[in-house]
Amino acid sequence: MNWFRLMDAGTSGPTQVGPSSPPLTLRRKVFIWVLALLMWGLANVVAAAAIRIYESLKLGETYDVPGSVIRDFSERNVRVELAIAKEKSFEMWYRYRPPGLLAGRHSTPLLIYLHGAGERGVDNVQQLRLVPRVLSESELKAEFPCAVLAPQCPARHSWGSDGLARPDFLDAVLVMLDEILEDSRIDPNRVYLTGFSMGSFGSWRLAARTPDRFAAVLPIAGGGNEEWGQQLSNVPLWAVHGAEDEAVSPEQSRRMIEAIRQAGGNPRYTELPEVGHGSWDDVFHVNSPYLSWMFMQRLNQRSTGKPSAPAG
Repeated sequence: MNWFRLMDAGTSGPTQVGPSSPPLTLRRKVFIWVLALLMWGLANVVAAAAIRIYESLKLGETYDVPGSVIRDFSERNVRVELAIAKEKSFEMWYRYRPPGLLAGRHSTPLLIYLHGAGERGVDNVQQLRLVPRVLSESELKAEFPCAVLAPQCPARHSWGSDGLARPDFLDAVLVMLDEILEDSRIDPNRVYLTGFSMGSFGSWRLAARTPDRFAAVLPIAGGGNEEWGQQLSNVPLWAVHGAEDEAVSPEQSRRMIEAIRQAGGNPRYTELPEVGHGSWDDVFHVNSPYLSWMFMQRLNQRSTGKPSAPAG
């Protein structure tokens, strides 16, 4: 009888297996939510990076530009009003490689590169094929660290315009420059201008138009108007041309150099023997004397009357 009572007592009421779990505290709930948000954010960052890598590789295959180079340069655009009609404007895209995240105030020079006729378009990729691609190589990036501005001139146009009714794409380049100089990491005294072929013609023109904006100019395989000699007479400038260039005669560079010298300037000029139109390749490399000279120039040195390196 007692045994049955014990059984009844043992089976009556709820059975407790172990200690009860305490309810989640507010702090623990907040921690879980924060962790979930961080994981969600990380997943989005990884997904965005994967998409960017995929898109850059596809663009690279299409335009013969390494995907890593495309990822080095962010996409930007500006809208510029036409000089003849203020109510009209045009849009122009460009690529920009910014300074490193740890760059200090006014620590990074800016190189503006104007491409040749073969890289024109609206894809905003082809202008990276030559000089920007080389500038993205690890050795050159380490030797000459800089931010890079690479605009793209639309098809069937050129850098600059003699007609007021046509878009002047050099005006757009100046607007891009103004936007980039808002970044405090860029050194305004170390803005350099270079261009190849059609872009060299553009760099001659832009330097003559705004000679006080560039610390040095490096036009390659191009030419300009000899009447610009006076405007360029105080600009540190080193022109390079292949002696065997059949696309743009080296006489174009010779005439510009002579015009500057006649105006009292002291430009440098190098004519590369046995080199054709692809003379840019002789300029942009790790041991380049042209780049070493260019990156030594400072706009504030010129404006205070300090002479630049003597012409060679």
